[in-house]
Amino acid sequence: MDTLECTARSGFDAVPDPRHRTMVASVVDSGLVDEMIALTESFDPPVDLAGARAHADVLTTEFALYGVTVPATTCNITLMRALMVPIADDALALALDRIWVFTTNTDDACCHDPAEAETILRAGALSEQGALSPNTQYIRHMPSLPPARRLPRADPDRHLIRRPPLWRRHRGTMSI
Repeated sequence: MDTLECTARSGFDAVPDPRHRTMVASVVDSGLVDEMIALTESFDPPVDLAGARAHADVLTTEFALYGVTVPATTCNITLMRALMVPIADDALALALDRIWVFTTNTDDACCHDPAEAETILRAGALSEQGALSPNTQYIRHMPSLPPARRLPRADPDRHLIRRPPLWRRHRGTMSI
């Protein structure tokens, strides 16, 4: 199902496949969802909600400067990163938010536009090629992450702070 073309329906009518709709209804009727909600009701992770929202605002403005359209879900993505990968260093947290939001957005764009996928791959593989689209212009602009030498060698964040993984991730995602 193409989520970008989804029509506004509610309840079980929002599930277009009748077999899937029946399965979803049986799960809801089983009470398992209510049990799961009850088990997680007291879950209150330490997350910087204001920081995640501020990062979403910074990124939306930054992307707009390069003509990159990002979805309204940018705040949800920054909140997801804050929950899944809490980071005390604000600069590193913003850098990871930038990568999460941008790659999520470009992955979706490339699924719908093979020409954009090719443009991004060519720009990543052929550094002499100029920036050919707003996405590749932004990739070329994308601020460097904090230097790895400031992180202890055993720090797992050390491997998250280079740009090449951005290109590798796109190559892997778009070749499927």
